[in-house]
Order: sequence, then structure tokens, then C-alpha cells
Amino acid sequence: MWEVVGLPLPPALRQALVDGGFTAAEELGRAGPVALAEEAGISQEDALYACKVAGECLGRAGGGDGALPIVTAASLRGDGLRGVIATRAGPIDAVLRGGIPQGVITELCGVPGAGKTQLAMQLAVNVQLPRRMGGLDGRALYLDTEGSFTPERVQAIAEAALEGEEVSGSSGLLAESLLEGVSYQRIHSALEQLNLVEALPSMCRQDPRLRLVVLDSLVFHLRHTEGEASLRRHALMTMYQMLSCVARECNVAVLVVNQFTTRLGKDGARLVPVSGETWGHIPTVRLFVMSGEAGNYLQVNKSPWHPQQVAFFSITRKGIEPAKPF
Repeated sequence: MWEVVGLPLPPALRQALVDGGFTAAEELGRAGPVALAEEAGISQEDALYACKVAGECLGRAGGGDGALPIVTAASLRGDGLRGVIATRAGPIDAVLRGGIPQGVITELCGVPGAGKTQLAMQLAVNVQLPRRMGGLDGRALYLDTEGSFTPERVQAIAEAALEGEEVSGSSGLLAESLLEGVSYQRIHSALEQLNLVEALPSMCRQDPRLRLVVLDSLVFHLRHTEGEASLRRHALMTMYQMLSCVARECNVAVLVVNQFTTRLGKDGARLVPVSGETWGHIPTVRLFVMSGEAGNYLQVNKSPWHPQQVAFFSITRKGIEPAKPF
């Protein structure tokens, strides 16, 4: 058993944890960063860092014979095709070979006003549609860090999704029911965000129809968190690891929205994701949403399934639609 006094932490932080009544590393994980910060009287960044270090040490200690689990490629592939959530904007779905995939993290990066949140709200509606309409007959959870979620906009998208001959009266779907199918949580701090992400496995178990988790956006609060850059990096890695586990183990599509920032280099200024290029390998699929003279467009930046292509789209009253010809 790892004791707190033996953890590779700064001496002052170890002492604060011991003074707070924590003696074993396992106790830090059980408490979680929220309760740990309160009970030990330490900052949220220090609590997050202590939990991460404790988890790493316990992971190295392992259990049983310490062997890593080995599986076959067939078991990783699964018994059937990976489910997707269609955007129902033809060019985008063509590029994505159907839509946003289940079981992995998809990161949606873009400049302000390019359509990131519009696309996220569109998917939160579409995931509830029957499979014949490109949905997963499920529910969505929308975690909003910036306050950009607009229920009136979701209602307009929901009403548009039910228009036309494609939806029969026997489907039982109404715009109001599509709004009810989107659970919403406003997040006001980095610690609150981490706490919610930690609770996602439990939330998935409580709602077996949950098929989409949206985090809009990932780094908004982390950028405004006091403390060393190394602690913010630890927080970001912890968040990604938790979301990856949720996507894989709960078989949900996790959509992480991210911003762009300008970085100066030898070749001049260029746009890069705020989280940094270092983290670009963590999401399974990485999409860029941009706007230019020819209109808004989505570009596949990284994916094991999709070619690096571009699809143009328009933001209309009905939501995300194929770009109108000039």
C-alpha cells in the first residue's frame, strides 16, 4: 500500500494532505479532487495533481500478478460496425463516412463563429433520431463551459429535423421530446468540470440510452486556472484520459469542442488548437471547422477511417446544411 508520505509530491503538499487526515494514496482517489481540496485546505490545482500522482503510483503497483491485459484484434473491432451520428448535411456525412463515431473522442477545433457549437447542438438533436434517419435512438448530455448553448436554437434545429416526409406520424417524435432528450449542465470552474467528467461513468450507467457527450469547450476554464503550466497540463491529460475511458467503456460518442489560437513561428503566424499540438494524438478523430471567402467548411485533420478531405456547409435557420451553390 502506498502511503501519502511516500508519494513523489512537494513536501509542503504532502504535509498538507497528512494534516488533512489522509494517510494512504487510495484515500486520495476515493475522495476525489473536489473533496480533497476542501478537506486538506489546498488549491484545486494541487488536489488535482495529488490525485493524479497517487493514481499513477497505484497503477504501477498494480494488482494480482501485475500482468497487463491482452486482447485480440477481433475483440477490439467488436461484433458489428461502429455506430455513427449523422449531421444530416450531405457533404459532411460523406467526408465522415456517415457521421461522428461512437466509442471514441472526436475533437472539433475551430475559430469563433465557424459553427462548432452549431454542429454540437445539431448532433445533440440528431443522436435521438431513429437509425434509419442517421441517429442512434439515444440521448445526449451537453456540458457547457462557455454559456454558448441556446435552447431556442436547439428547438429550431429539432423542429427542422422533424420536417418533411421522412418522419412518419408513428415515429412518436416531437420537437419538445427532442429537447427533453438533451440533458444540460453549465460548468463554472475547472474543478467543477473535472468533477463532472469523473462522474460520467456513473451517469452513463444511470442512463443506458446516453449515446453522446458534448464538452463545449474543453480548455475554457483550464486557460483561466491559476497555477503552474505543468498542473494545467496534468489537468488536461486527466480530462482526456477520463473521456477516453467513458467513450470506450460506455460506447458513447464523445465530442470535445476546442478553440484555435495564433502561434508565431519561423514561417509566420498560424492557427493551432488551444490545447496544443502535443495533445493532437489523443482524440481518435480531429476535425477543423473554419470559415473563409468560400464559406464555412469542415476539414478532417486526423482520423483512422476518414480521408483528409474538406466539406463546405451553411448555417441556416434549420441548422447545419449543405453549402448553397454560388
